[in-house]
Amino acid sequence: MSRVTIAFAQWTGMLVLFLCAGYARAANPPSISGIWKGTLGAQPITACYTSAEYGFYYYDKHATPIRLSLYVPANLPDVNAAQLRFKEASPGHKENQADSVWTIRTADAERLVAIWSGHGKELAIRLNRVRNSGNCGDKSFIDGIHFPVASTEIDKVSGIHYVKLSYMNADEFRNERPSMLIRLVGKDKITAKINADLLDVMPDSPTYCPSGDNNDSAATESPGSGELEPVFLTEHWVYATWVFYPGSCGSAEVPERGGVLWNRVTGEKMTDLWSWFGSGKKTATKSLELIIGRHMEKSVARDEESDEDVVACDDSMGVSDDIDVSMDAKGFVFWLGAGSMRPCTVQVPFAEIIPMLNDKGRANVASIRTDLARYP
Repeated sequence: MSRVTIAFAQWTGMLVLFLCAGYARAANPPSISGIWKGTLGAQPITACYTSAEYGFYYYDKHATPIRLSLYVPANLPDVNAAQLRFKEASPGHKENQADSVWTIRTADAERLVAIWSGHGKELAIRLNRVRNSGNCGDKSFIDGIHFPVASTEIDKVSGIHYVKLSYMNADEFRNERPSMLIRLVGKDKITAKINADLLDVMPDSPTYCPSGDNNDSAATESPGSGELEPVFLTEHWVYATWVFYPGSCGSAEVPERGGVLWNRVTGEKMTDLWSWFGSGKKTATKSLELIIGRHMEKSVARDEESDEDVVACDDSMGVSDDIDVSMDAKGFVFWLGAGSMRPCTVQVPFAEIIPMLNDKGRANVASIRTDLARYP
């Protein structure tokens, strides 16, 4: 059974810590890096700061980590007090709206004393340093967390609501890369079937890293993480794309990706859009190559590590057998160099591709376009 079928934990928010201008300009700001234990009000908490920039904490009772990120608000006056601001960053909150404020009174090698204020209340924070290590993946910090850590959020695409699911196991927490899934809203049998498919759509193969002593049995498991996003969700169709980042043994691994289409009337699952093309094979015909070539200059390549645009697609990249196809709400998307760290995506409108499709492909695209036309 796939690990992503684990029942998702209760709703939880992410809290983000902000550093005010006065604190940033303090001559000798206190060092808060390390692992701390103490209380917020009467509640026992455990906190970890990796540096002066971010960290996590959790209530020992709930064992759900809350992210902390430092920030220098540009609109605050210059003050002498060391004041840390953090806001609740659960889904739907804007980053620069602080719901709660920590005001640090003292922080030294052993203790941190602060005041938490929010929602019309003030509570004392008293923490004792238990480790100087600034690694939030340290066993003394994560042993108190209940994994997997999960959260849910209602969103919508093409005018139809769905549920976004986010979860982290211990390895994903250390790498700060949660897995993202989706679930449809509805209780009918076909929706239930599609939701079951959505939980298992991504690969679930861990990477085994050698121990270094030529002992295969001592290899350590490095699970990967994945992201599944809806491209369009209509009355008759669901199309989602996914990317899976394999576990790493110290070097970057090429991510796997794909797309899945479901017919919401029949429940049919389709993973191979190439079967809609005349040849039915994963290859580009000469006619398709010409069309992709015309659209190359409008496209960009992506760096999977930084998730940034790096270079415009051009003829030098070529259209080879290393090509995948997906869709968006406007047309087909062709991935050139699909097995590389820097694939190039080329979007081509439906109208230009329809003549190259077989009967099944034309019928499906016509239905999809009719549905999408209802949500301009």
